[in-house]
Amino acid sequence: MFSVHRARSGDSLALSGRRTRYAQLVVFGLIAVLLLDALLWTRSVVVNALHTMAIGEGERFLHEIRTEEHDIHLDVQELTSMIEIHRAEGLRCIVLFDPGPKVAILAGDCSKSVPEMETMARTWLPGHLDDLGERVIMIHRLPRPPSLPPVGFGQAPERGRDTLIEFVPVEAMVVERAATRSLAMGLLATAALLVATVVFWRLSLRSERLQEAMERDRLLARLGQMSAVLVHEIRNPLASLKGHAQLLLERLPESDGAHERAARVVREAVRLERLCEDLLSLFRSRKLDRSEVDPAGLLREVVDAVGDARIQVDAARAPRRWSLDPARMHEVLGNLLRNALQAVEERPPDGQRVEASVGRANGALLFAVRDSGAGVPPGDEERIFEPFLTTKVHGTGLGLAVARRIVEMHGGSITVRNHPEGGAEFRVAIPPPSET
Repeated sequence: MFSVHRARSGDSLALSGRRTRYAQLVVFGLIAVLLLDALLWTRSVVVNALHTMAIGEGERFLHEIRTEEHDIHLDVQELTSMIEIHRAEGLRCIVLFDPGPKVAILAGDCSKSVPEMETMARTWLPGHLDDLGERVIMIHRLPRPPSLPPVGFGQAPERGRDTLIEFVPVEAMVVERAATRSLAMGLLATAALLVATVVFWRLSLRSERLQEAMERDRLLARLGQMSAVLVHEIRNPLASLKGHAQLLLERLPESDGAHERAARVVREAVRLERLCEDLLSLFRSRKLDRSEVDPAGLLREVVDAVGDARIQVDAARAPRRWSLDPARMHEVLGNLLRNALQAVEERPPDGQRVEASVGRANGALLFAVRDSGAGVPPGDEERIFEPFLTTKVHGTGLGLAVARRIVEMHGGSITVRNHPEGGAEFRVAIPPPSET
């Protein structure tokens, strides 16, 4: 009852932590999306405003030219003088066209050739503005000067001159640089928010795992204290019971019905002894006796000890040597292989397959044991490593807990997943000693 209550309480806390993390992720992500959308909208508004400002600057230059056209007859010298006066404001080129349109007067530093400018004057609409990077070109048709005499009857009206100007939109560029800085700062803030979200997610996940590990360690400490007392009180009477039962078994003939009952007592005594040994293995803090071991040889040795032809071994990618406690890892691998063999018992004979492999992955030594059984129930990937949790009739529920304890003493991890092709796959990853 205590184990079930603790498991439910742990699951509830884990679910609450996951919900909190997902809620925070959604909130931060929504804030980032809204901030990015606001930045893009602001950028669009600024681009339109810059276009309007550039048109305004161009209209101001054109107004100056129209004013001069009313007062004097413009020539190259007058236009060049006008460009020099307004150079600081960005004016670079002025072109006046005759009907046709043909370039009549050209003054300043123009980036386009005469044919190109005549094509522009012919195809562009009045007030059209073209962005050339740092400069812009704008074309406008000057109105007919009011000082000209009225057109006589039967005469074609005189066509006003078209004007092309090329200028640097100084005021618009100042605003653009400020807007670009603001946009860059906004993008940096958005990126920082996203990075903070990821970091917060990883820290909260790590915190949850640490809390789970601390809770598991506290439970193991309590169970260890109780188990040490129980094992101490049980082992001596159990050894005496098994010894007398073995003596009785040797004296009873096999034909006697009491022989089978005595044998059953011996078997149960042996099972209780194994349970006591598992309890001690789980809770004692004996240090590892590490040495340089051939992982492939260790795996084949365990497979030979289990002695089942259904186990297929793949050690082609195994490193030559690795620092391990061979006796403790023998216990881990033997437990996983025996569990895998039990998992395939209900399969048809031709489908009873267990695969054991050893290799390297992400810089760590990786043992993998896969069976062709029914797999692990969804949601039980962590719970099956809890002490005393078992689905077997005669199991103690300590095998996987002991395996995890040994693997974690090596600085590694043991996980289980349902393989895409069916069955369960246990993976034991042991990092080099320098990383533990």
